[in-house]
Amino acid sequence: MTKKIESEIKQKYNTYIYDVTAKKLFIMIGLAVLMLAYFIYYDIYIRHCDSDSYTRFFPISLGFFLFFFHFFTKEKFKKLKTKLFNLFLISSLLMMYAICLLNIYNDNVLAIAVSGTILVIFLVSLVLETSIINMVFIYFIPIIVFTIILFSFFELSDHHYILTNIYPMVILGFTVNRFTAKQRYKVFKSNYLLNTEKLKTEELYKETQRMNSDLQIKNIEISKNKEQITVQLNEIKLIADELNVSNNTKDKFFSIIAHDLKSPFNSIINFSKLLSENFDKFDVQKQKKFINFINESSQNTFELLENLLLWSRSQQGVIKFNPEKTDLKALLSEIMLNIQEQANNKDIQILDTVSENKIILADKNMLSTVFRNLITNAIKFTSRNGKITISAKEVRGDNNQAFLNISVKDTGIGIAKEKQSKIFEITENTSTQGTENEAGTGLGLIICKEFIETHGGKIWVESKPGEGSCFNFSLPVIP
Repeated sequence: MTKKIESEIKQKYNTYIYDVTAKKLFIMIGLAVLMLAYFIYYDIYIRHCDSDSYTRFFPISLGFFLFFFHFFTKEKFKKLKTKLFNLFLISSLLMMYAICLLNIYNDNVLAIAVSGTILVIFLVSLVLETSIINMVFIYFIPIIVFTIILFSFFELSDHHYILTNIYPMVILGFTVNRFTAKQRYKVFKSNYLLNTEKLKTEELYKETQRMNSDLQIKNIEISKNKEQITVQLNEIKLIADELNVSNNTKDKFFSIIAHDLKSPFNSIINFSKLLSENFDKFDVQKQKKFINFINESSQNTFELLENLLLWSRSQQGVIKFNPEKTDLKALLSEIMLNIQEQANNKDIQILDTVSENKIILADKNMLSTVFRNLITNAIKFTSRNGKITISAKEVRGDNNQAFLNISVKDTGIGIAKEKQSKIFEITENTSTQGTENEAGTGLGLIICKEFIETHGGKIWVESKPGEGSCFNFSLPVIP
């Protein structure tokens, strides 16, 4: 390996050390300053040894300075911060030597001071990163000066021999530091060379990629064209589906106008003409019979027109959704005033089991339409002397939200299983005559589904032929 490459690696390694030190500086300096502050407090207020605390002022001051200097400069001055950090470590080591001398002078117990000195030597050996000459100066010059002062100015006794534990730790710390520094440099050097080779390999790979670029571009163009064709086909399919729904909606609309709306008007015209021409010939009972026919056809026609208008407006999106607090019991009472006569005409009992004070969040007009359609359907498909039951049961959703499951159950003719999934779809023709040949379009249930889904609920049916039907839907409850 050339000297130029080795010099470049060393320069990169120094930059790496500066970066690593800068990244860990907040944590290392912060912990060290806190520890020094605790020892100052311990020296002054617990041990009452002010002289030991004086030795800590320079390291802690340097630590504070470095902490705030790094805080304000962020990623700048990394080299200077690394040198200041090394100076902080050295001052901490010198502080421990000074504390040992002060403890000898004051004839204090040396165990804690010696243990602290050994710990600092060990920590410095792990963290400090500098040249071997600096390490010799940092480790051996202070211990030599310490030894000279120790033997020149102090009379040592047997209990002072605990200081001898410091000397092997200095040698061990120096050895560990040099070994770890050497290994750290070797690892960095290996990684650097590996990355260099990796970059060369990547360049070769890129060159190979460039040679195949023309083929890749053509493949991408083919792939894009294929994707565009797929997208266009999906769009065509989507448009076709929308057109199919639109055509079904249009067919349903024309079917209602051509047949379902025309039939009741024919009945009204024919019965009214017959009554007009033969009014004097008919007795009162027959006159009432014809008038009832006309009235019933008029009501059916009005109901059909009302549903047709609602459905048309819902398709155009002009119906505004205005949910408000609604008393379910009171709303049902209002609806029953208009529907009860239809039930009475077929001797059908309507049983409202909904309890008082059931407050729900709903659009009154939409909900009234839903109830009217479900109850009139139940009347239409229930034979004479039948029964319709309206009930509500509170349940809890996944997020603990309270809902009311509302049911309109009849004892009518029921619905075949294969028709149950179709009665809510516009694309299916499911209109059926009632038990007394009442006309129907199937439009009411489609409107019910749209209005219930607008509320965020769902509607479904449970039915068996000959056993009646139960239409259910859910709405949120207000506590």
